Amino acid sequence: MKLIQFGIREDYGKEYYMMILTTKNYSLLQMSFDVGEYGNWIEFPYLQITIGNGRLFSFLLSIGKLGFTFDIAGRNWSDELFYALRDYMELKGD
Repeated sequence: MKLIQFGIREDYGKEYYMMILTTKNYSLLQMSFDVGEYGNWIEFPYLQITIGNGRLFSFLLSIGKLGFTFDIAGRNWSDELFYALRDYMELKGD
């Protein structure tokens, strides 16, 4: 179990994320803030609130190029293992 993980991802913008109390498959709290490269600053805001589907509670807010997401008591974000493996391969030199 890891207490806190921080990271930055770059994929059509920058995403800053933090995970608290993480096991292999679940985390108590996951948060991210991202700034996208595409889209307009003047776009209609998007709000999504989810209960269930692998998590206790999820909140997503997107306004223009900015986005904020957090999950409470849910599965780890599915691409986390992909990014960790990719970073490992880059360090390894493959």
